[in-house]
Amino acid sequence: MNWFSNMKIGAKLGIGYGTILSLVVVLGALSLLEMAKINANLLDIATNWLPSVQTLGELRFDAASVRRLELLYLVTTDRAGVRKRMDDALATLAQGEKAYEPMISSDEERRIYQNFHTAWDKHIAVRDTLIGLTDQGKSKDALALSDGDGVATYTAADQFLGEDVKLNAKGSEDAVKSAAVVYSSSRYLVIGLLAIAVIIGIVVSVTASRSISGAAGRMLAMIEQVAANNLTIADLNVSSHDEIGQ
Repeated sequence: MNWFSNMKIGAKLGIGYGTILSLVVVLGALSLLEMAKINANLLDIATNWLPSVQTLGELRFDAASVRRLELLYLVTTDRAGVRKRMDDALATLAQGEKAYEPMISSDEERRIYQNFHTAWDKHIAVRDTLIGLTDQGKSKDALALSDGDGVATYTAADQFLGEDVKLNAKGSEDAVKSAAVVYSSSRYLVIGLLAIAVIIGIVVSVTASRSISGAAGRMLAMIEQVAANNLTIADLNVSSHDEIGQ
């Protein structure tokens, strides 16, 4: 490494510390980048997938409450009270829909939700007819409608909500797996870069220190001999052109 020996001492130290500093910067930047990826996955889970699953679960509960109150309306004597409870359940369901709609994050999820909405609108139409028949005293017709179209439309709507829950649950699982993959790969990458940084740091430090201390040591030994009035020593072999060699 004659080229390294001929460099100025400042340049040698600059290369050594500069190399180590550069690797530290790269290591830090890479760590921040990988941490950002993991954080993005965790945020996606916390702000999208899990809230969506929770909200959809609440929608299924509210829809089931509406259906249960429909059946109760067929046999109750307090129709006004049941009708108010049904309206409250529908209002709660509508609020849940407004909360959920901004969470939709894919075309597939939007398609499933639109299918639910279509099925639920059909069920509401059946419900309105069912209430009208009940109010007219046509209990048998209302019961037949409830057991037929009422069951079919409600079941379809509930199935779409269930499908949406599964989609978001899978999205959450995929995000967790992605975060684990990023962590695993970044862990090995960071360890690898750290090992490279340590090895290069040791090589550069040892080479620089030997280049400087070796020449200084030989020169010091010669000076000590001259100081001891020994002028028969051989000439110092100068092999570098740095400050000490000059």
